[in-house]
Parts: sequence; structure tokens; C-alpha cells
Amino acid sequence: MDMKNFFLGSNIHFESELELELREVWPYLIDLDGRPHAHPLVILEQVPGGLLIEAPLHIGLQLHFALKLANRILLRLKEFRVRDFPKMFQQFSELKKNVFLKALHLDFQISAKESRLNNEKRIQAILVDIFGEPHQTASQTLFVRMHDDLCTVSLDCTGTHLHKRSERQSQGVAPLRETLAAFCARSLIGESSPALLKNVTLLDPMCGAGSLLREACTLYQMTLREDFAFLEWNQTPKILKSSSLKGNYPKAPTLFKSIQGRDIDPEAILRARENFLKISAPHEFWVRDLFVSGKKTEEKNADTTWVICNPPYGERMKANFSPMQLLQQIEAEFRPHKVGILFSESQALQLENSLSAQESNLEIIDSKAFKNGGLAVRFVVLAQR
Repeated sequence: MDMKNFFLGSNIHFESELELELREVWPYLIDLDGRPHAHPLVILEQVPGGLLIEAPLHIGLQLHFALKLANRILLRLKEFRVRDFPKMFQQFSELKKNVFLKALHLDFQISAKESRLNNEKRIQAILVDIFGEPHQTASQTLFVRMHDDLCTVSLDCTGTHLHKRSERQSQGVAPLRETLAAFCARSLIGESSPALLKNVTLLDPMCGAGSLLREACTLYQMTLREDFAFLEWNQTPKILKSSSLKGNYPKAPTLFKSIQGRDIDPEAILRARENFLKISAPHEFWVRDLFVSGKKTEEKNADTTWVICNPPYGERMKANFSPMQLLQQIEAEFRPHKVGILFSESQALQLENSLSAQESNLEIIDSKAFKNGGLAVRFVVLAQR
């Protein structure tokens, strides 16, 4: 079978978790006959910002439906070393014959660094000469990367960024990207078994539009968007364009006993409820200020309570509480077995210092750093001692 190389792009620092997710979902992809496939997973390379894999076309493209941490998938078309523009023109001219580029109206994304040919405008001019003027509204994009005199040419399979899940309809004031929310949810779950999760009530006391909760309870559900760029290709297998494709995948398990969200903003709660209209897992959302104690009737039936939240970082949005005050309030209100909070780096450091100086029933068991909108953040996971 003809094998292709795919680059699975992700946030920096997500690469290892993306590889773990890839290994989890791989067995559930389907072959051209609609049955489970038997192709081995071949990971060629892990680099900052993603994974390079080898797979049949129909398997690599299916990863759009299954992966929650990848932000874009590229089909590698060509890679060559070049130190002069005439040779680059020759290589791009040969590339025009590639079957994947026939009849496509292309836009171009060019990156050139640390190479002799680091003139992005000149590279753009060559591409225009060969492929024509870029189509700014085109859903097809050719990615050209020059680094250390190595030119890598890839066709974007994705189109709109993969963090755009079609199911989420409304966003809050400071929405968390779905890929980041999924990373936080996976970090909170860790190695917990499905049997344990079935007894867990997952609660977000500052839920906003419910991104964290939604990603947590749909981690293993397929995302069947209808606007992926590869769906316009003539080479895409018909089964991937079929409206009945969803029925070929095994039903995803319900991860949690129930989902509960609170927020001080009534509008945010309305958005969260809207975003959960098609979610089958039991869920409740209500208006409540975490720092104004009330009756705890909502948590009384929970076998085990986990808390996850993305509070204001105190930089772009004001925070009227310290990290330790937030944690103490969460402990007092919910008596959680496990807590995951997305802090800024400075907030995470404050919490670590406070926990070393004060008594708490919770201790840090994991801490993962990444960027959220350019801001250095850290997802801190705590559990009962």
C-alpha cells in the first residue's frame, strides 16, 4: 500500500502527550472496507511542535476525527536541499505535477530561517510564477519551510485550525482553546481507570462557556467536522466523505458520572448550557460565586469529586484572590479528591511556596507548562495526601 508522511502539529510541550494520544486512538481507526485496520503505527520523528508519522492516506487523514491535541495535519509532498533560486524553481516546477495539487486553488504559507534562501518574498514570487496568484479565500494551503538549506513542502489537510470543534457553539470572554482544554483534561485524568472515572463528578467552579468540562467528557468521541480541507480533494477515499462514517467507529465511553459547572456570570452559564445541548453525559450548570458559600446540595450524591478550572491569571484579567485562597475555598466547598488548576507561571510559583508554608489536605502530584495565547502558564494537578 502506498504510504504517505504526515506531520501532526501541536503546541510546544504537547509532543509526548500527543504521541500517547496517537497510540490510544490508532487501533480504533478504520480501513477502506469500514472495518478496523491492521496497519502498524510508524512514528518517524518527534520534534518540537509535533510528530512526523508514516501511514496510508486514509489512515493519516482519519486522525483529524480522533486527535484532540493536534492543531493541524500536513501531508508532506517533497523535501530537498537547495542553495540557489534556479534549483528551487526547478523543484517547484516538478512539484506542480503532483496529483494532490492538480485543480487546487492554493494559498501559500512560507517560513524561511537560517538558510541561504531566507527571502520569503522571493520564494513567494517563484510559487506565483508556477502555481499562479495565491487565493486568499482558498481552503487549500501549501506550506513551504526553509531551514538550514532544507526545503520542506507540505499540503495542509486541515483548513480551519483543529482546535475549532464544530460542536462548541458559544465562547466566553476569555475562551480556552479546545486543544489546551483537552491537554488539561488528559493531565487531570492521568492514569486513572475507566472504572474509577465512572464514579467521579467533575466540577468547574469558574466554568465560563464550559470548555474544560466539554473537552473532558468528550475526549474519546470523534470530531466529524464537514469543512476539513482534505474533504475537497479528489484523492480522498469516499468512505471519509460518507455521511454514514460515524457509524463505523465504536461508541465512545462516558467518562464521568456527572458534569457540573458554576460561574458568577449568568450569560456564561447560558453559553455553557448551549454548548452541552448535544452532550449525553449527565450535566448541570448554575449561577454561583465560588467565594460566597451556599448549600452544597449539588455535590451530595457524588461518590468522588474532582475539580478543574481556569481562573483569571491576574495579568489580562483581574484576580481578586491569591492562588492559595482559591485552593482553600475549593477544599472548603467541595472536599475534592483531585484538583487541576490552570495558573500563570507566577501564580503556580506562589501556590508552591504557600503549600510549603501552610497545611493542606492536597499536594501537588503533577505540573505541566505551556503557552496560552503567548502567556506562560502551568496546569497544576493536586490530590489528597
